[in-house]
Amino acid sequence: MALLHEKRKYTYEDYCQLPEEMRAEVLEGELLMSPSPYRKHQEISGKIYRILAQWADDHHAGKVYTAPFDVVLSRYNVVQPDLLLFPMEEKGF
Repeated sequence: MALLHEKRKYTYEDYCQLPEEMRAEVLEGELLMSPSPYRKHQEISGKIYRILAQWADDHHAGKVYTAPFDVVLSRYNVVQPDLLLFPMEEKGF
């Protein structure tokens, strides 16, 4: 018996077609949209960024980036973490 209405599975290619201003992620092929973060969230994220970026600089550990920054985990999983640390390769991370 065939399903009358099959649920669509979104891909990274579909995600790339979305308007830039749309805040969205794809998890297991499901398109998830979210509103802008609250002020308190931004304040805390900013504080963590400053601490993490200073630590990364002091230890030559890598670079820290803030959202929006796409992280493509697979064709069906694309996320935008609030903060992302790209470690330096010579550290062996």
